[in-house]
Amino acid sequence: RTVTGETASEGLAKFLGNEVEKMVEMVTKGGGDVIKFAGDCVIAVFQAEDYIALEKDLDYNYSALALATGQAIRVSVEMTNRQRDVVARASERHFEDEISELVAKLNIHVAIGAGMVYGYHVGGVAGKWEYLIDGPVMAQVRKADEDAGAGEVALSFEAHELVKGIDMRKKKLPSGNYLLMTYLGPTKVPK
Repeated sequence: RTVTGETASEGLAKFLGNEVEKMVEMVTKGGGDVIKFAGDCVIAVFQAEDYIALEKDLDYNYSALALATGQAIRVSVEMTNRQRDVVARASERHFEDEISELVAKLNIHVAIGAGMVYGYHVGGVAGKWEYLIDGPVMAQVRKADEDAGAGEVALSFEAHELVKGIDMRKKKLPSGNYLLMTYLGPTKVPK
């Protein structure tokens, strides 16, 4: 048991719940919407429609979809940086010992695609419903996900093409996707 009387697994579950809550908050404050939790995956969208007013801003030469993609990248970098800090603190034993050992092994990675997403509510039998998402962007995300290691952000080729003029360091991968190293692009969030 930990100092608070929880088992290590109870403490870890509580910790993970808090971390997911913080990720959701980062996405929503960054202008995105979390649309689904699938296992240990958080699926978020940054809708291009939200960026149409910024698209017309004279300071930007990017489409609304490119601005939404750039914002998704910015939020993803913030999330992976934050998670890296959490893991570093855990490695230095800033949490209760049993939890520190488990948290130090945790990490996230992010895969970003850009394009159309289709959402469907399916079911209705016995009052059970499921929200499914699909579309070309989901195929991009699945492919980019294979390229992202712990603490990394991978961009699909299509997402990269939209934002390639934005200030960032990246590495082209054999898959055609890109691994993001740093991102210094626009940070305006639609109202």
